[in-house]
Amino acid sequence: MKEAFPAGMFGTLFTLSDTAVIGTQNRIIAFMNPTAQRILGCDETGRPVSCLLPQHVIQSQATEFVTAATLVGKHAIITVTSLAAFRLYTLTFDQTDNPPPSPIFAPQLSTLANFRLVTEYFTRYCEDKGDAKLSRYSAELSKCFYLINRWSVNASLLSALQNGTLPFLPVTVDLKQQFSDLLDGVRFFAEKRGIDILLEAPEGRMIYTLDPNLIEQMALNIICNSLLHCERGDRVRVTLSASGSSIFIAFNDTGSGIPADKLASIFSSYLPRNRAPAEESGAGFGLAVALGIAEMHGGTILAESSEKNGTSIRVLLSASISGSGQLKCDPPAYLMQQNSDLLTGLADFLDASDFQAELLD
Repeated sequence: MKEAFPAGMFGTLFTLSDTAVIGTQNRIIAFMNPTAQRILGCDETGRPVSCLLPQHVIQSQATEFVTAATLVGKHAIITVTSLAAFRLYTLTFDQTDNPPPSPIFAPQLSTLANFRLVTEYFTRYCEDKGDAKLSRYSAELSKCFYLINRWSVNASLLSALQNGTLPFLPVTVDLKQQFSDLLDGVRFFAEKRGIDILLEAPEGRMIYTLDPNLIEQMALNIICNSLLHCERGDRVRVTLSASGSSIFIAFNDTGSGIPADKLASIFSSYLPRNRAPAEESGAGFGLAVALGIAEMHGGTILAESSEKNGTSIRVLLSASISGSGQLKCDPPAYLMQQNSDLLTGLADFLDASDFQAELLD
């Protein structure tokens, strides 16, 4: 019987490619190009795709998406394109010969703290003088501080993730309550711009062992990316659910979507260093951190996007992580710091005027 799609013939197009490519049809590996065979050290052509790819990749119903997985001990970003029963998997592996970005050391953090003090002083001075022009300048200065702070936080997190030195402190948390509190803060800023923030979760508490600070950072990075693609009348819906040993957090927005030619590089900090960094506001940088945090929790992220349907970011986490077992009842960290973590997390999205009240509080 003739193939419904000439997968084997299609594979010859990638014979000379230096990118690892795998083609499957009806969940059978139709071809692995020479680069994929070399990097993975095997040729699984003709075998079920489950012998090589994890279930979260195989079972996804999306026609085009990007995710991450470890294949035969090698971490890869996987870009998936589908046509009927045929799927094309393009693999980009970590470049171990390139050092991760340098962390932000104490002297830089001290300088940043001084920048905040100067910004706060200048803001109060402008308010005392009642000078509208100076106040606008101080608002822009405040935004600059939070933009730099957001970059430094994500750079430090990414460096620690790639070096394996990021502290992982899982405790028992009510995931539903944490997201409810977090989205209350986000909603304050989003609704001023006509963007709805919705939370859907099952009845009752959702008690799991997670690192609450890292989960919050992951969520803010994803939400900020969604808000950057939204306009008045759009919405961001966060859905929490669980099944068996897995926790699912879905972030769906009705925004303009991520362009198809950029979807594959949203986890850009994991790509080869000779590629240009994300051009837009560091969104890919933040999503790379989000992916690393999800993987620390035994999970991963799947992302799909289109101009018609917006963007869907689905986070999978393990519900079987062990920790101290102590129920965390304290307020989230961003509330204890006068919303400074929230403002940092949303810095790319917020207007300069949003920072004035916090500095004067």
